[in-house]
Amino acid sequence: ADIRDLIPRLAPLCPARAPALNALAASQNSEGKPLEGFRYYPYSDFAAYQCKHFGFFLKTISTRGLPAESINGENLKGHLLNSGDGYLIHNGHEYFNLLPVWDWNALPGITSFRGAEQIIRKAFAGSVSDHKNGLTAMNDEMQGLKAAAHVYAHKICACHGGKVICLIAGLSAPQVDENIFTALDQCRWQGAVTVNASSHKVGKGVHILQNVKWVHQGTFAYIPLKPAAMRLLSDTVSGTWSSISTSASDSLLTDSVFMSILLHGVHPQNLSAGYVLAYAASAKQTASLAEHPS
Repeated sequence: ADIRDLIPRLAPLCPARAPALNALAASQNSEGKPLEGFRYYPYSDFAAYQCKHFGFFLKTISTRGLPAESINGENLKGHLLNSGDGYLIHNGHEYFNLLPVWDWNALPGITSFRGAEQIIRKAFAGSVSDHKNGLTAMNDEMQGLKAAAHVYAHKICACHGGKVICLIAGLSAPQVDENIFTALDQCRWQGAVTVNASSHKVGKGVHILQNVKWVHQGTFAYIPLKPAAMRLLSDTVSGTWSSISTSASDSLLTDSVFMSILLHGVHPQNLSAGYVLAYAASAKQTASLAEHPS
């Protein structure tokens, strides 16, 4: 996992890449410039965006790749991984060791419904980039236990100027009798949850809110492109590593989870939605981003 010790051997083998390898070593040693820019890895349908205050990592899927596998009692809950899930990291604590208490049906970034069981892979998925900014697109489809229960959508994530803009079009689920949702994030609860006004903080628990203009938690802003219905959770949750992998510990663990979910309703037909993810040190900064969009 750590190739720093190998770089002195790798660099002479490819002198043209030696500056990049040495820069990698310096970055890993907290020296020199931090990584900035956008990189897409086409063989794994994976995109990484690094800017001054945070990193955003997006995993899509296409017919060129395979879903995450569950074998030998491992990855027991990961059947929806790689379906457009995206992760925001500022301090490294956002998801670290959070997996035992995760709600694996609401992975950050996915558009889905309770009871979704299978990703239907589509050919159209990919990215364009100038190495500083990038746009990733995918055709998205999920299927439930009932063969007719499908949700379809076209989705893009544009990473530009220190912001991530996510757009959803053609969202339809005519045969799904569940609330269709997009999980904006599901991370460690690291601060007050503020909604629509710096003075409006929501407490511990689950909150179903209407006309949400923005949400701030920790160091991130979650901004629907138009006022929207959202489900917010900020609570302590319990779980075990053995629920993910049968060979792991069955000791009960408790952690603090924050979840922000955009609600699309039941049986949406050709619906459009969108939201912005951005670094924000305070609720006041989030309010300013929402009130003065670029």
